[in-house]
Order: sequence, then C-alpha cells, then structure tokens
Amino acid sequence: MRFLRFLASTCAALIAMAALAPSADYQVPVLTQPPTMDGLVEPEEWRRCIRFDGFSIDGKRNPRRVSGYVAGTSSHLFLAIVSQLPDVGELTANVDRDSENLVFDDAVEVWLDPRPRTPSDQDAGGRCFQMLANARGRTWFKQHVSGSVREDPDWSGAGWSVANGTHAGSWHCEIMIPIANVDPGRELGSGAWGINLCRDWKEPWAFSSLGGGAFKPSDRFVFSPDAAALTFRSQSGADGRVDEGIVVHNPSSKPIAVDAEMTIERDLMPALRANERLEIPPGGQKELALAVGDKVTRTFIVASTIVSSDGVNLGSRTSTWTSEGPWSWTAEKKVVTPMDLRFAYYPSRNRMRLLADVSNFPEKSTLERLSATVRTHDGPVVSTVVFDRLVDKRQELEITLPELEGSYDIVLHAEGSGEKVVDVVRSFERTVFPWENLALGTGITVHPPFTPIVVAGSRVDTVLRQHQLNGAGLCDQITAAGRPLLAAPMRFRAIIDGAEQSAANAALAFTATAGHSVTASGGFTAGAAQATTRALVDYDGTIRVDLTLQPSGGKRVDALTLDIPLIDAVATHIHAMGDGIRNSISVRVPAGTGTVWTAAKVNANDTPKNFCTYIYVGSPTRGLSWFAENDRGWGWDPSKPNLELVRTGAELLLRIHLINRPEIIAQARTITFGLLAAPVKPRSVPDWRHKWRRDRYTLLGTDINWLALGDCASVYPAGRDLYLWEMIARGNREQVTDAEIDAVVARGKPYYEPYGKDVVQSFENHARHNLRSRYGTKLVFYYNRASYQAAEEAETFKDEWWQTDYRVQDKGISRDEVKIVPSSSYIDHALYWYGKSFEIGGNQGVYWDNFFFNGSYNTAMTAAYRRTDGTIIPSTGVWELRELCKRTFQYMNERGMPAITMPHMTSTCILPMLSFATVHYDWEWKYSEGDVQYRFPREYLLMASTGELAGTWPVILGDQGHQADDPWTGKTFMGVAMLHELDCAYQDWNETGTLQRRLMAPIDEILKDPDVDAWRYWDDRKQPVSSDSADVPVIVYAVPGKRAVIGVVGYADADRTGQLTIDAKALGLPEGYVVRDVESGSDVPAPSGRLSFPLKKHDVRVFTVGAP
Repeated sequence: MRFLRFLASTCAALIAMAALAPSADYQVPVLTQPPTMDGLVEPEEWRRCIRFDGFSIDGKRNPRRVSGYVAGTSSHLFLAIVSQLPDVGELTANVDRDSENLVFDDAVEVWLDPRPRTPSDQDAGGRCFQMLANARGRTWFKQHVSGSVREDPDWSGAGWSVANGTHAGSWHCEIMIPIANVDPGRELGSGAWGINLCRDWKEPWAFSSLGGGAFKPSDRFVFSPDAAALTFRSQSGADGRVDEGIVVHNPSSKPIAVDAEMTIERDLMPALRANERLEIPPGGQKELALAVGDKVTRTFIVASTIVSSDGVNLGSRTSTWTSEGPWSWTAEKKVVTPMDLRFAYYPSRNRMRLLADVSNFPEKSTLERLSATVRTHDGPVVSTVVFDRLVDKRQELEITLPELEGSYDIVLHAEGSGEKVVDVVRSFERTVFPWENLALGTGITVHPPFTPIVVAGSRVDTVLRQHQLNGAGLCDQITAAGRPLLAAPMRFRAIIDGAEQSAANAALAFTATAGHSVTASGGFTAGAAQATTRALVDYDGTIRVDLTLQPSGGKRVDALTLDIPLIDAVATHIHAMGDGIRNSISVRVPAGTGTVWTAAKVNANDTPKNFCTYIYVGSPTRGLSWFAENDRGWGWDPSKPNLELVRTGAELLLRIHLINRPEIIAQARTITFGLLAAPVKPRSVPDWRHKWRRDRYTLLGTDINWLALGDCASVYPAGRDLYLWEMIARGNREQVTDAEIDAVVARGKPYYEPYGKDVVQSFENHARHNLRSRYGTKLVFYYNRASYQAAEEAETFKDEWWQTDYRVQDKGISRDEVKIVPSSSYIDHALYWYGKSFEIGGNQGVYWDNFFFNGSYNTAMTAAYRRTDGTIIPSTGVWELRELCKRTFQYMNERGMPAITMPHMTSTCILPMLSFATVHYDWEWKYSEGDVQYRFPREYLLMASTGELAGTWPVILGDQGHQADDPWTGKTFMGVAMLHELDCAYQDWNETGTLQRRLMAPIDEILKDPDVDAWRYWDDRKQPVSSDSADVPVIVYAVPGKRAVIGVVGYADADRTGQLTIDAKALGLPEGYVVRDVESGSDVPAPSGRLSFPLKKHDVRVFTVGAP
C-alpha cells in the first residue's frame, strides 16, 4: 500500500496537495515553425513558447534544476523538459519496456486536460491524459476520466512522440502531441488547455511539477498568435544566490508594452521588489530581474506577474525555495569489477544458485580456473564448485548444500597468469526459526461453506457447481448455480503443416479421488500434435490443467488452440487483466459477430503486452474464469493477442492461442493453466450483509496500528515484543489508563529510535490512538504480501521470498516493504505469527494488502522463466497467492475460529485467489471525485466489488479527501454502496455519517430477521419490485408476508420521476400496505402498486413497506 501510493495514476496523497498549488492562466504564442524533434531543446527553436525554471511540490521548489516549455502549432502541442543530470553518478533508466513501471526510473510526466473545468462544472466530467517517459525513450500512456465521461477503450496515445538527448549536464526531453489524438476537431486557440509537466526524480526519490502540486493540471494555457513569449527565469541557488527574472519576447510584427512586477519575500528586510513597463519592439525582448546575495535567509518566496498594457494578465507565478548551503545531486555510480558473482540461497531446499561473470576480466591476464567456495565466516569450507563451461564469459551453477546454521561467505576465486584479480566475496546467513516446516493450514478437511468433492462417473461436483470432464482433461459441461455455462464441450484444435486436424480425446482416468482433491489424467491426438493432460480439481472447484506436449515427429505445428464455447446469453461481461494495480478491465462483452474482443485490450506492466493472464466471462452471478501465470511452454507470438472472444450465433467462444508461432516440437514441454467457474462458494455466514459494520469489525491498517516495525511489511510487533500485542488486546477488552499507555510508548520507543524522531513520533501517535479507539470492537490485523530488509527472517529467506531472480539486497535495517512470493516457507512464517496474533493480540482476522498480479522474476520459486535471449518472463504468482489465502483459511478453521480472510483485492476479482477469502476490501481509490455514480462503472461494481462471484462479504473503504464530509457526496456514496450491498463503517460523529446511518437503519433492522430475502437488480430471477428505467435501479429486502425495504438509486444524468411497480403478492404484503419515505418520514401513495416519486440526479431514496 505504501509504495503503490507513489505511482502516478493512484497517488492520493499527492492529489490532495493540488490544493496547495493555485491555478494560473498563461498566454502562449503560436509557433510558426515546429521545433525539430531531436532531443535537443535549441533556444531559438523554442523561443516562441513559455518557459518555467524550477518545479515544486507541496509549495517548495526541488533543488534539482529543471525547466519546462509549452508551445503549440495549429496541429500539435509541443512540450519539453530539461532537467539536470546527477553531479555524481547516472540517471536511473532501468525499465526497457513501455509500462507504468517507468515511475521507478528517473522519468518525466505529462498531464494534459484538453478542456479544464471550473469548480462549478465538475459534474460534467472530463478526460485527462497522462504520459510517462524515461531517458531510454520508453513511454506509457493512460487516460483518466471523471464525472459522466466514460473511458475510451480504443485510446492509446497514438501519434505522441518523444525525443531524448543529454547535453551539457542536462537531460533534454521533447514531446510532440497531435491535437487530434486528445481532442478531435479542436483548434489550438479555441479555449484553454490544462497542462502539467512533472519530473519523477530518483536517488533520492522525489516528485516535482510545473504546477507545484500534484499530477492533474492546475495551470491553464491559452494560445494566441500575438501573445508574448514569457520566461520565468531562475538561476537562484541553495547557497544564498538569488537571481530571478521575467523575460518577455515579442514575436509579433508590432511593438508591445507589458507591465512586469516581481517580489521576493525573505527573512531579511525589506523584501526585494521590482516593477517596470517593458516596451518591446518587434522581434525584441526585455527582462525584469532581481539579483542579490543573501546567506542569512533560509526560505525565499518569489512572485512574478506580467500584465498587458490593456490590463490582461498574461501570466503569474509564485514559487518557494530553501537556501541550505552548497548542494549537489549524487546518484549511484556504477562500479565495474573484473569479476562478479551473483547468488541465491534457498534454505528450505538446501540449494544455491551461483552466477559467475568474468566479462571484464583483464585483457592481459589468462583465466585458468574459476571456482566458488562456500565457507563459514571463520574459515571451514562447506562446498567448492568450479566454473568450467563458461559461455560468453558467464556460467550459472546450482549446488546442493548441507543443513546450515550461522554466517557464511561465498568466495569467487580466479587462478591464472598476469594481473592478479581480487576475490569477490558475498555473505549470507542461515538462522533456524521455530516456525519452519510446521505445515500449518495444510490439512485435508473440507471446511464450510465448501462441501467435499463428489465424483459420479466422469462428473466432478463441488459446492454450487458440477463439472462434466472429458478425455482431454477439460470440461464437456459446467453447471453453475443450477444452469449450464457451455454451449459445447471444451476442445483443443491443431493445425499441422497447414492442415487443420480434429483432436481425438484419450480415455479419462481418475488417478486419485478424495473429498478435498481429485486428479484425472487424459490427453488428445490431433495428427502429429499429441499431448497428455493432468487435471487436478481442488475442493473450491479450481481445475489446474498441466498439458504436456509431445514431440511432433518432425511435423510443423502451425497452431494449437484451446476453445471454450460459452452460452452467449450467459456470457454478458468481461473481467480481465495482464498485471498491475487498478487497471483491470470490467466491461460488457461488445456486440457483433466474429472477433469482438482480444487480449490486446489488457494493461501490462511486467507481463508481456498482448498476454491476458486472467479473464472471467459470464454474468454478474455465474460464469467461467481462465488463467495462466505466463506463456511458459507455449509457442506464442507476442505480437498477437494470446486470446480472443469470438461470437457465432448463440455461442461466445473463448479461444486461447497456445501455439500461434509455427514450430516443430522437438522435446516434451508442459503448459499450465487454470479454470474456475463461479459462483465459487456461498458466503461463509448467512448474515453476511453489512455484518462488518453491524458487528463492529475494525481494520488495524496499516501494521503500525498494531505496533509493527516494518512499514506495511510485518507479521509481528516491533522487536517481536509480544507485550505490545498484549496491550493491544487489553485496549480492545477494557479501557486502559494513561499510565498504561505511557508504559507501552516507553517500552516501544527503543525499537523505533534508530529510524529518527519522525518514526518514533508516528509510533507514539499510533500507540495512543489504537490503545483507546479499538475498545469493544472486533480486531482484524493488517498484513501485506511483503517483508522488509530489517526482518531477521528475511535475511535468511529473502531469495525464497523476494521477487528477484538473484539476491539484490544486502543486510540492513530498512523498514520499507519489499513485495514477496508467498512461497511455502513464507506461508509457514506468516501463519505462525498469525496464530500468535490470535492468541495474544486479540486479532480475529487476516487482512492482506495488494492482492493483485505483481510480476515476480524469481525463476526458482515461481513459474517465471528465462527466454533464450536472457530476458525473464515474470510469473503472476497466482498459485502462490492462492495458497497463502487457502492455508490461512484452513488454519483458522483448524483453530476453531471463524475464518476472516480478507484480501484488499485492489480493483481486481481474481477468483482463484479469492476462493478461500471470506471478506474482501475495495474502493481504495477515486477519493473525492464527485458523485459516486460517476466514479465506479456498474460493470466494475458487478464484476469486482459485490463479492457475488467469489462468495465474499464486500467491505469498502470510506471516502477520503475534501468531499469526505460533504453530505450530498456522502449520500451518493452510501446509495451506490447500499444498492450493491457493499458494507462500510459509516461514521457517527458528523452530519454525513449521521445521514448515511439513518438511511441504512431500516435495512439494518430488517437484516436482523433470519427470514429476510434480498432481490438485487442483477439477479437471475423475477423481481418483486421493478423500475421503469435501468437508470433507476432498485434493491429490495423483504420478510415475506411482513415487511420490505426498497432502496432506489438515481443513475440518470438529470432529475427525473422514479416509477416503481410493487408486486405485493410476490412480497406477501397485506392489502392496504403503507409505503413510507425514510428520509422525510412521510407516507407515499402507491395506488395499484405504482410508486411514483421525484428523484434528483444521483439521489437516493429508501422506502419501508409494511402493514398500516
């Protein structure tokens, strides 16, 4: 959660800072000749522009030098950023693909709003475009929509161009944007453009922008042929040198006059002031400047304004900088050594990988023998290996080690003649921990709400579903919630030497059957294409298929596809992704025949483009998911989508291209993929609706709230001091005294003191808050799929847990989270400490942050693999994350406690990872972006938020930011949540929360009745209350024959009249029933079951229905 908040598309903290950067309007001349896009910002080429020196954040200018340029022609916008190179070291430019991961490099960002809105027209919505680019020329694009505007699925940043160069100690980045790409039909001079230029700095990490606040533009630019070209010049330094200026260039054919004014506030008195009317001839320029030496002042504030002779403001800018003495930017300098040794140690396997590299071995030396010795720190040798088959001066070896304990070195030693080469020494540790190999949560008992698997002939039944298997290890039919999903059997298809071959399935054989797991074997033959399959069915209904392709006997396999024919009437929606956070796709299946959707639509940061790693196709209540960690074993052409949806008549075919790059299969290889039908399970308890709030559950998130040391990365309290958890439990059971809280703070401070006073203060603040505020609630502890450098366990197990292929982090004390692979050893570790939190900390549940696909490059612990060109194709980690959730679910059941397993699914609904989750958490995004009907499309809510497909209780995070306490916005928030049965802990201390709770009160009350039933607008059954419009959806709770509650939410873009028809017979209502408006307390007539009422745009109405 912590590091993800920095990402450009999701950084709520920086978005909040936008208020610190007041908006400004600038006049900009129109270019008569576009600049040459060559990565060099030539002053003459960019003279007819507006230039700004210095970017800021949080009201303060970053000391690293940067200038931003804005210009335009009739057809294109031209932008440039010139930023200093490190004084020592190099720019960070590691990402060599077009992905959002560019944010981890030194990068520039462009945020472009073609039609910036005023506060009064926010509901009208808008579209803002974002570009990231690094010094390699890699780019990534995203569109951000708000209000009533919907995302354009076909927008791609086509035509945007970036040119980079380094010159005279600066990185020059020129950007060209076709106007037609962002606002078709728009003329450059028609209205304002919202533009923000940003610089993402590394070593150290920092963000600064032209607007001085967050990402979205606060500055507006208006282009005019006769406008003056302005430069807000700054050559002030951190050493007390003040040198600021306003340069005005007149590009027109007539003389102009402008009034320029500049003020510099400082600690010394008086402030520096200058103002002058600048008379500028055609083609000329003049400057108003202020320069002084001031080694006393620490904070300077410069304000500059330029006004035309007729009183029009041409531009104003205010910025602040701090003078803290001489300053230089030092980045990491790459050190090239004659030899290098990389390693990874896997203690649970007693294995080690070693990679020796002698690429830089001295030319005048001869290498005769290269060896690596594993030894204890004090000398005794454990193992020695020789690198005797170097290829391109590199060789990797994997060795077996004995059981180790203690501190060890690995010494890479070269023998030969010539210049002596110093040994390379790497160190590692092996500590044995009490949780190792406990295998918690690995029992075979099938726990509710699941039921044991039943096998009848070739049919395998799991809870809510039946799977009719065939000899290929696939399904002839899947029945979900009592209805079929498939229009025809799943099948493999092959094209051999240009001719399509029909596949003949092998005989299906069950090799193992049990209540918790079933294994079947099969296969197929399609001409020269032959394969065996192993299908493993878990008790949640997940089918893991291992497809082993056999050699094709010299025949060319042109194509091999997996075809899954779905019933078109059922397959109404798509939920799909590549990888990454908050960028999954949730849409209706497009209309039309033939290919209607392909994997080219999915977003990918680490995984290959065109590769859909997970797709669900179905309705909001039932459907089928397919997933694969990557293309290991495939014969896939990365330039083509790996899957597509093809509609023919009443069939929607999900076609997966396992091979679409012709090849002769020379040796056996295995492809693994998974299938999982929904609904996966019933909810874990019958009274799940709004149970989180009604039963007063509370999330202690992040982990500092339960007094951890790691920053979003811990599984135990600071120092493993269980006294801290004892006190958390006491504060939950009883009111603790000030003296007891003081004692906790005193006990905990020493653990945090090495990290500075701010971290100590944060600990104290959280300790005091949480020891009081959680009294009488049900605690759920925050965890993350992460660890951290300072954790003792990580020093031993980091190569099993980290997502890198070799060790990249030495021993240290960093608290920062590091994303992990939930390998068996990590799960052993985590469950051991979860158990302690249950026993000692009063914890009643496990919450995991960031349960989404984040590419792992660990080839030893995941399905990540190395291509022949040396690049690694990462794994999504789906099976490992699933196992973490499954074992935790089983462990909590084995302990005899309700299993509260709660992933923060982060805008995804990846069913195999949520199978064993009982609760999920959503809506940690789009804060304070107006009415909630505009924030989350209903397709997303139905595919991801409701929990209907996974069988989870849906809990959402409350709104944050400036609209969090706005009663109207809060009403729309509550309405959308109520309609989709999303639980939220509405506050009881402000007007907004009071209204939300009042509207929810009748629903809370009726849910107490065990006979209550619910009808949602997406249900596959007849509704007892119908609306005359899809823009007025309804939810109904009823106790048949007694009473009902009707919730109505407006989705129309204007005020309207709501029209409902109540089927009193279906609800068992008596004659003369009364309908009452909850908010007003007034009765509402409903003659003949027709309920009519005014409904404001996006308003919420709640009605009770009952006896008079």
